[in-house]
Amino acid sequence: MFTSDLTKLSVVSRALSQCGHFMLTEGYNPWDSKLERIKNTMGDHPDYLKLFLSTHNFILRGDGALPWDYRHYIAIMAAARHQCDYLVDIQKEMFLEHGGDSAWLQGLDCVPDKLRSLNEINKILAHRPWLLCKSHIIRLTKESNWSLAELVHAIVILAHFHSLASFVFGCGINDQDDPDAPVNNSNVEPEVRVDQLMERMRTLSQREEEFSVEEQTQRFLRVDHRDQTIDIENSRVLKQTSGLGHFIEDTEFTYQDFQRRGETGDFPTFRVQVSLSFND
Repeated sequence: MFTSDLTKLSVVSRALSQCGHFMLTEGYNPWDSKLERIKNTMGDHPDYLKLFLSTHNFILRGDGALPWDYRHYIAIMAAARHQCDYLVDIQKEMFLEHGGDSAWLQGLDCVPDKLRSLNEINKILAHRPWLLCKSHIIRLTKESNWSLAELVHAIVILAHFHSLASFVFGCGINDQDDPDAPVNNSNVEPEVRVDQLMERMRTLSQREEEFSVEEQTQRFLRVDHRDQTIDIENSRVLKQTSGLGHFIEDTEFTYQDFQRRGETGDFPTFRVQVSLSFND
């Protein structure tokens, strides 16, 4: 049984690793207008855009262990965890177009227990991924009847939409009311000439020379503890007022620093000190 599951995992992993070279041509247009804002933003990097779209389409519509309605609902859960209305609205529409039960859109209370059981790893992957361990996988496969192939596919969808939500927020896409409106780049600085850049670097170097190395180190370490914490209350209010709360459980579970400066971490880490030069 264990060998069979490993074989399934290997097959799914190989398929997903090849998705960058895979383009769907039957029944689905990768240049779907629903992703217009994302495509416009990535348009300056056509090679990356092509790989992104092929990956995105493969995860949602390519061969895999999960039915299409499950895929889109898992995407809704992932995007809702990051309060990304733009992605949630797209995936809700796609969910219904591919035979999804409209009652499920009323919230997690209305979905099958198997699907709802993903909430635990969804919140962990979204906010504190270092907490994910094999016990979560065992619990889902043994108690919630997820096959290993299904679970791998679900985790890939969760991770994909968590990162995509960050991209959407980082580029201001989620804040655009007009779907066809261009991305606002008004805050981007104009092109700086090399001589201007060198002058700025000289100015910064002169400022640093005003302090000794020890003083600079002390200034770096003197960080107000309040600046290292996350305003949990504000995060909680956002989750309750965003209109996506019915897709979220445990709203108090939010981002937490992995390891704060000057403190010993609770989780083992692997660090490598590497010295490189431009000649390497």
